[in-house]
Amino acid sequence: MRKDQRKAITFTALHLQHGGVELAITQQANYLAAEGYKVRIICTYYLGEPAYHLAPKVEICYLTDRRPNRSELGAALRARRPFSVLREAYRAAVTLYLKRQTMVKAIKAVENGVIVSTRHEHSILVSRYGRSGVQKVAQLHHDHRFDPKLLRGFQHHYRNIDDFVLLLPSLKAELEPLIRPYNSSIRLHAIGNCLHMDPGKMPAQSTSLTAVKRHNHLVWVGRLSPEKGVLRLLPIAEGLRRLLLADMAAGSSSRAEVEPLFVIDVYGDGQEMAELKREIAAADLSEFFVLHGMRNREEILAALAQSKGMLLTSHTEGFSFVILEAASMGAPILAYDVRMAPRDLVKKGETGFLIKDDDAEGMAAAAAKLLTEPATIDILQPGLAAMGEAYSEKKIMERWMELFALGPVKAPGSAKVRSDKMREYFEKLYDKTMAELVPELLKRLEQELPPILVVTANPEILMLGQRLPSYDGILRDPETLIVADGIGVVKAAKMLGLPSLTRIPGVELVEKLLAALAPRRGKIFLYGAKPEVMEALLTKIKQAYPDLQIVGAYHGYGQNEAVLQAEIAATQPDLVLAALGAPRQETFLAQCRKSLSQGILIGVGGSFDVISGQKRRAPKIWRKLNLEWAYRLLHEPKRLGRFVRNNLGFLGQVWRTRLTGDELDR
Repeated sequence: MRKDQRKAITFTALHLQHGGVELAITQQANYLAAEGYKVRIICTYYLGEPAYHLAPKVEICYLTDRRPNRSELGAALRARRPFSVLREAYRAAVTLYLKRQTMVKAIKAVENGVIVSTRHEHSILVSRYGRSGVQKVAQLHHDHRFDPKLLRGFQHHYRNIDDFVLLLPSLKAELEPLIRPYNSSIRLHAIGNCLHMDPGKMPAQSTSLTAVKRHNHLVWVGRLSPEKGVLRLLPIAEGLRRLLLADMAAGSSSRAEVEPLFVIDVYGDGQEMAELKREIAAADLSEFFVLHGMRNREEILAALAQSKGMLLTSHTEGFSFVILEAASMGAPILAYDVRMAPRDLVKKGETGFLIKDDDAEGMAAAAAKLLTEPATIDILQPGLAAMGEAYSEKKIMERWMELFALGPVKAPGSAKVRSDKMREYFEKLYDKTMAELVPELLKRLEQELPPILVVTANPEILMLGQRLPSYDGILRDPETLIVADGIGVVKAAKMLGLPSLTRIPGVELVEKLLAALAPRRGKIFLYGAKPEVMEALLTKIKQAYPDLQIVGAYHGYGQNEAVLQAEIAATQPDLVLAALGAPRQETFLAQCRKSLSQGILIGVGGSFDVISGQKRRAPKIWRKLNLEWAYRLLHEPKRLGRFVRNNLGFLGQVWRTRLTGDELDR
């Protein structure tokens, strides 16, 4: 593609002050502008001139002159000044309204080219309001641990996103099975951050980094906030002091007498600065720390180039620029083994040391090795150089330009909801009772018949089958048994001429199967729900059914599902229960089914919460009146919107099915 034919690229930003996201936007914008793209940044807040240099060709459009007033509102609340609270609350409400509305208007105004969103909230707006001819790219700059709310955003509100860019291959692999059942057209990419190194501003140093004079300094760079773990430097410093003094006493240290024992240079500022100062003084470690505050990038690079290592103490880290900066300056990286970037980038013996999370003694020992054994630093230089090359600006930006060349996904058009699909689902519905179903399932195990996937259907599940081709395939598979869990399905079946259909609640089916398998010493595998729910569930099952063999039990957060599927294949359980929500749970179980010779697989939704005792099921009178759904809404009102949407759509489909044909033939 010739430079004069290249697309217009629009980035979204909240602000352009100091921060990893802002540095990434700046570097990408500058590179693309130099390559001939027309680059524009639509930025919500003007908080001062950009913290990082932007090329003159890059256009910035600030959307509002208002500023966030979180600190003012907090001060008013702490001071208990009601009028000030009301004033600041009103200001905050107006600011939040304008924050959203101005971004929506700016997104709608992008008529061609590519729009790259850099925040989750922006990605949702781009998906909803971006024009059809514009390539819509979402970036995830942080590791959010994929909590349920965030996952729902990916699954339900990224439907019109063409490309979703994650920073690491491990994040892409983790998200792929979670988003694919909901969106088969979105393209997932793993493209890391890159580092722009301006030769004119590089620290003066020898061509060979192994020849650089390095002092007994260790560098920490970041925002002084809880997630960055800056206070974890204190026990590391205490351990390091103890080790080095012992080394000196033994006479084995090669440390020059003019050098200090060690110094930890802290670059950055934030809410924990005051506490850090207090803790350093209280621990009598002042001589070992220098708190520099905010400094420009060139000064930090110079410090890294003359240090013996960079400390990374974050509790979680998406893709820290300082890792690349340290590698580019030949500074070995000492990091706690946390998700995701340290685990993916820091390799022992190649780029530094990866220490068990919160093992301050282990971190101190690794730091002592770097301070007392200069040869160790030299050994790591090739690996650090290789990392710098792998994430060089040229290589990373070439991947971005390849992505832009893909253009918008040529979607076949939104699949129309077909009433004949709904007809097929109802024709498949199990038309017997719970008392008949359980023995039939057990008989399958005795006769070693192929594994069967049981779907406990409610209106939402049947509507998902209408919208998602992959889920429709699971529902219509001959080895899938659909039972009516929701009363809405039972009533709809009656409308369609199936008066004998009875409700089979998933939670009751699970309890009856557990009770029936216990005397047989059946093997069960459990996956899903929150960690505390899984812990309580295991306790309940072991107490109630001590003869059951639990061959696997994992909560539903951050698991490698390929590993779990391999474990299920190896253990061949009689019963596999997945509490992940539809369609993820059935998609996971359908994959597991391929490697099983027999077994019962059930997606159980929220049943683990009830069986474990973490949530109370509706009282019997509510169930008898078929009002269990109302009881759940009373206790979980946030479900109301989804409930209304799905049930209205379901009712419309049932009426359409009824009007377009005769009653179902059973």
